[in-house]
Amino acid sequence: MGQKGKVTKTEIFCLSLTAAFVLLAVVLFAVGARRSGSWEITVWKDKEIHDTLPQKIDINQADEAQLQQLPGIGPVLAGRIIAWREENGAYQIPEDLLAVEGIGLTTLDGIRDLITIQEEP
Repeated sequence: MGQKGKVTKTEIFCLSLTAAFVLLAVVLFAVGARRSGSWEITVWKDKEIHDTLPQKIDINQADEAQLQQLPGIGPVLAGRIIAWREENGAYQIPEDLLAVEGIGLTTLDGIRDLITIQEEP
């Protein structure tokens, strides 16, 4: 503080600038977490899953265990993916997964970079 307990204009400016940066950081974190649909800890978890996959998973050939390696895909969804494939034929594009009950845009966006669709042999 300045002389006699008074706050100087420079100190007010520095405090205001610091508060603005803190507020901006909080807003950016909240917007980023909201857009991704998850908080930072989940993003790291998804990154670890992505890094441990040796290659993309072919959704036309994968069994239930392989499909469950994908984030957000448990035994029920894996079974539905396989059942849809058996009833309707091979997936042609990733968006075909949206026809599987329980898979929406968020789930598809979370696995899009981890899957591939190969032509059947």
